[in-house]
Amino acid sequence: MKTKQNNSQKLLYNIYIQLTLDAALAAMAPGRPCSAAHDAAQAVIDAAGHTAAFRKRIGYSMGAAFAPDWGEGAILSLFSGVERALEPGMVFHLPATLRRYGAFTVGASETVIVTETGIEVLSSLPRGITRC
Repeated sequence: MKTKQNNSQKLLYNIYIQLTLDAALAAMAPGRPCSAAHDAAQAVIDAAGHTAAFRKRIGYSMGAAFAPDWGEGAILSLFSGVERALEPGMVFHLPATLRRYGAFTVGASETVIVTETGIEVLSSLPRGITRC
């Protein structure tokens, strides 16, 4: 069933597209701690007054040694307090989502690889709204 987005959904989505996800990506570079991306995203969300809508980390590692797993076993999180330094060759998925519990979820994501000088986004897909 397709539904129209209401203003609240559009506002939350635009926060991610224009601010939150971009802030997280901008905070990622070799030598920076894993927490930097999450802290940058959280600062944007908090400043917009949507702290309660964001209750998780901003990203997690991917790859042969870090297969995503709901069990959270052997992955590296982009989350507050994780001080491990980012290194060239590390790959992360950043699924930024905001939720109004019981009503809707909005989000966008990027998968990136850490390079010698920063990060490279591994997709060229647009970050538009898709209704589900």
